[in-house]
Order: sequence, then structure tokens, then C-alpha cells
Amino acid sequence: MHDQNPQRTVTIERLLSAAAGIVAMEGLAQASARRIAAACGVAPSAVNYSFGGLDALLAAAFSEAAGRARVWAANQSEAFARLPDGPAGARAALEHLVLDWTAGERALACLHAELSACPERYPDAAATWADAWGGLFDAVSARFDLSEATADIMRALFESEAVYHLSEWAPPLERLVWREHCDRFAALWLGGPPATAAPPGLARVAALLHAQRPDPLPLAAARIAEAALGVIDREGLEALTHRAVAAAAGLTSGAVAYHFRTAPDLVAAAALAQHARSVRDMSETPAEAADARALTREAVQQALRGASAPSGVRQRRALFIAAARRPDLATIAARMRFSHGGTARRLLTDGEARPLDASLLSRIVSALWLATANHEISAARRQAALDLVLTAGEPA
Repeated sequence: MHDQNPQRTVTIERLLSAAAGIVAMEGLAQASARRIAAACGVAPSAVNYSFGGLDALLAAAFSEAAGRARVWAANQSEAFARLPDGPAGARAALEHLVLDWTAGERALACLHAELSACPERYPDAAATWADAWGGLFDAVSARFDLSEATADIMRALFESEAVYHLSEWAPPLERLVWREHCDRFAALWLGGPPATAAPPGLARVAALLHAQRPDPLPLAAARIAEAALGVIDREGLEALTHRAVAAAAGLTSGAVAYHFRTAPDLVAAAALAQHARSVRDMSETPAEAADARALTREAVQQALRGASAPSGVRQRRALFIAAARRPDLATIAARMRFSHGGTARRLLTDGEARPLDASLLSRIVSALWLATANHEISAARRQAALDLVLTAGEPA
């Protein structure tokens, strides 16, 4: 946005910067006109005067960030050029992209995580970001001679970890687990060497999270937590208020506040309810493994044919990033990150014995709609990517 008035131009730039900073550091729910204006030292009316409203300002901030993401993506070609050809180079590119994005461009990565939870609100920015990732993985495909479907599922894994690798629960251990995922991705779909031993990182995560498992919530608090998660499922994280949760639970706001005093406490409650839901989903498996695989495949197929990313995927992302921002919720965020794979084990012929494969499938499948969201990607191409993912579930 350009203007002849230098002072107004400065105000516009400051508002854009403040909006992006608040969304990245505190979340979209905290980015009110009053909060953004205060960060700039201007009146809230400056938002309307300069942009016509808060949504237009946030759309502009997301679009500006998407432009910077496009530059970052274009600059990766230099890094790719130094890598070896073949599976080793493609695997190294995948590991590098996630680490460089989530650590080197963390503020942008947080903005992307917020946008990926509500792309329909800011469609132009979402389209720009999708184009940037499309160009990035076109470059990966060309450099390492990957098939279209292989590049699509690699992009899906990137789309997942571009959000979930923002976790800061145990960074060295989480980097080790990411390397294990990259190694296994290379073995399954890039022609890389098979692993020679069970992945120690993922096993260590499971042991630590089991040792740190939270006590069950009291019955009344669990009911409120489920209501909080329902509000997020239906209306998004921004709608999570004591009043909304009270209405959903059939209680008074005072009763909700008795158990969960602050809005961040409600986020923590919803995250615990999300984890409990994941555990229930894992246990509700049909008696016959073949039936479980068939039902889970059909559910995945239906989700991929939808007009938008499944709401559960988007809201889980929003809830994860809200938890990941808070050091006191780091373990809850880690539980959300590493609960991937429970349901996906049903896609595998021997899922209980293959936790790393289940984790990979879950991450790829959950992000596959986002990775193939460009309007020019055909249904046949999306299906080809899914078929390639599901080959991992067949007997070796």
C-alpha cells in the first residue's frame, strides 16, 4: 500500500509491522485494533483510517509476510545446488528446509502457522503462500529428479513440520526425532537405505511423555475442557471465551472461571481435551485390522475430496501453536505434536510395531490437503499423492 503522505506511509508500515509481530508472538486472537494501535503509539482509529478495518490490516500483514516467504523459498536453490544428487541430497534438503524455516525464520513460521488455521479468512495471502511452497517444491523436484507425487508428499511433510517443529519442549531431542523422520521418509519414498535399528529418539519421546502424563481432570473440569474444544472446533480459537464455553457446557461463566480462571487456562484445558480425544480415537479400533484399514482409508479419501482442509486439522494447528508459545504449556504442545500416528496405525498392516511409519503417515495425510490446495492441482494428482502415501501401509 502506497501513499503520497510520508507520515501516513510511516503509520501504515508501523501498523503492518505491529500486526505481524503481535500475531507471530501472541496469536491472531490477541491482534485487536486497540492492541496493534497501542504498540504503534497511535489511536485505534488509525487502523480504520489507514486500512479500512482490522481484517484488512491483518490481510495486508499476512500478504506482506507471504511475500517474504516467497523470497526465502526462492533463495533455497543455492542451498540445493550444494547438495549431492539422489536420495541423500533430497533427504538433506527436506531436513534443512524445516530447520531453517522454523529456527531461522521463526516469526514468519509463526505467521504461517496462524494463517494455515484460517486460510478462508485471508484467501489472497493463503494463495500467495501456497504458490511460494509450490515453487519451492517444484525446485526440489527438478533438482533431485523426483516424481510429481513424491514432491507433493514431501511438501505435505514440510507443511506439517513447518508448524509442529515450532515446539520448544526439548529442542535437541525434537531435532533428533525430525532426523529420524527424514531418514524413514527417504527409505520409504526416495530409495534411501533402510534403517538398521529402531529409532531411539521417538522411543525416548514416548518414555518422557509417559512419565510426565497429566493427572485426569475432575469430572466437572473435564466437561468444561470438552466444551472449550468444541468451541474451537466450531468457531475457531478466537471464539474461546469464558462466556462461549459456559454456553456450550450449559454452565455459568463463574463456574467455568472457577476451574479455568484465565483465557490461557482455557487453551490449556482444550489442549488436554484434544489429547484425550486422540487417545480415545486410538482405542476405538474395529476388531478386524483389515476393517480398520479400510475405514481409515475411506475417511482419508473423503477428507481429501473436501472443498477445504478438514476443520479438525486447522483447529488442531491453532491450538498447538497457542500452547507452543507458552513455556508452561510446552509439554502439552509436545503431546499434541507427538500424538500424531495413533489413528494412522490403522493404515499399516503391523502398525503397533511401526510407530515411526505411523507418525510419518499421520503428518503427511493431515497436511496433504494443504499441500495440494492450489487450484491448478487436479483431483487425479491429489489422488496419486495419496496412493503413494498409502503404499507404506502395505506389507513389505
